[in-house]
Amino acid sequence: MRKLLVLLAILTLATSASADWRRANLFGADVRALIIDPSNPDTLYLGTSGGEVYVSTDGAKSWQNPRGGVPFPGYVVDSLVIDRAGRLWAACWGLWGGGAVAVSSDGGKTWDRRDTGLEDFSVRAIAVDPHDADFVIAGGLTGVYRSTDAGETWEKLSDQSNVESLAIDPRTRDRMYVGTWRQGWRTDDGGKTWKLINDGMVLDTDMFSITMDSENPDNMWVATCGWVYNSKNAGNNWTRYRDGFNNRRIHDVEIDPCDRDSLYAGSVAGLYRSNDGGKTWYVISDEGLVVNTIALHPQRPNRIILGVEGDGVYVSEDNAKSFTRSCDGLRNLTVTSIATDPGEARHVYAAVVFGGVSSGIYQSDDAGASWKKISTTRLPESLSLAVTDDPEVKFVLGTEKGFFWSADGRQWTEGAPSNAPIRVDKVLRFNQLRFFAATSEGVFTSRDSGRNWYRLAGSDNRTADIAIGSLGMRQALFALTSSGLMVYDGESWS
Repeated sequence: MRKLLVLLAILTLATSASADWRRANLFGADVRALIIDPSNPDTLYLGTSGGEVYVSTDGAKSWQNPRGGVPFPGYVVDSLVIDRAGRLWAACWGLWGGGAVAVSSDGGKTWDRRDTGLEDFSVRAIAVDPHDADFVIAGGLTGVYRSTDAGETWEKLSDQSNVESLAIDPRTRDRMYVGTWRQGWRTDDGGKTWKLINDGMVLDTDMFSITMDSENPDNMWVATCGWVYNSKNAGNNWTRYRDGFNNRRIHDVEIDPCDRDSLYAGSVAGLYRSNDGGKTWYVISDEGLVVNTIALHPQRPNRIILGVEGDGVYVSEDNAKSFTRSCDGLRNLTVTSIATDPGEARHVYAAVVFGGVSSGIYQSDDAGASWKKISTTRLPESLSLAVTDDPEVKFVLGTEKGFFWSADGRQWTEGAPSNAPIRVDKVLRFNQLRFFAATSEGVFTSRDSGRNWYRLAGSDNRTADIAIGSLGMRQALFALTSSGLMVYDGESWS
């Protein structure tokens, strides 16, 4: 199976035959962590699934990669925290196993790994004592670890597995909370003993985040795979709230710092708010947003910042009446295909996937300097895009769920066969009317600019890639299939 994933961190466009390269300004990110610097609320940090950490110093209007590269290649930056000394901590888990804990004293320009002994530990959460910057706990798939020397050494604190969230009581670090894939735990004696805190919870409760009320830390909220829970007594008892939610998977809950009865919940289908202490909820954003994390300005209650899966950052300045996408500088968007207009080389098109409401087809009229989304039809994840010189069928698209074509790039029509479970990895233009495609069901061809498709006789193997070349004096189609490299001479396969 072949799937071309082009990350915008490295996406560039050639401007001359001498390989003079510049970045294409198509912005976005798969945001997994987002925090506000408590010493300067206009400074924010975010972590991505591509191992990057970005900083904004203008209240999320623009973003920079302070390192100028990827500090954690092969890792997902799942948690960020700033300690009392102003250092930035990152907790990461590896795409192929293992994890990382690192600290930066210069706002992410340089990083110092602090995970000796944790190399095989998939780190999902990190927390720092608000009164002692050297006291750090890290949680992951195999338990919870503690460091009292700013990560120089670690000791195992508990055996709770599949840890997703952590919290330290600001009144005493002897009290710590651990959220796992199945309910939560609390220690009141610095980790010597642990108590399962699940009264009122269903058994299969993934605790994705733990939020404590800064004015009363015994008042706690947790975001779970089954709506939200609240405890008024440090986790001894829980009450579940779900009235108003259109979905059950909640990633983050935050308390309005200026109104304790107002809460926000980030879900897989938008942002929700409650004005009555969590009893009822209503959606206040586009339900196409998968909200992973929420940041609330501590002095400006109208300012709400969202970290969105696959899409980037959204900001509201009017108490969630409206949100604006704010991704300038973020280069973690996933692009699967790029195509140029055969009639105008400066017109470039790109297929963006895994971006939620921002997924679709984008157009640049200035060779990649600026971009705009043109597709209005909600498309399956797009894998391969071809641009033609046919005015009636300008675009032909291969997706995870078949073929699509469009005259203007805005509205799209499904090609025949429709509703077929065909994954199309590559669409290849042969001439104005003739196209070939590599699919999960073999090689398909179209003789009417992509409106109708049929499988080539003798081609029934999973095909990952195709190319047109020469076989002697004749043109031939080469196909990389599950049975190896095959060649089609226009009549038969060999």
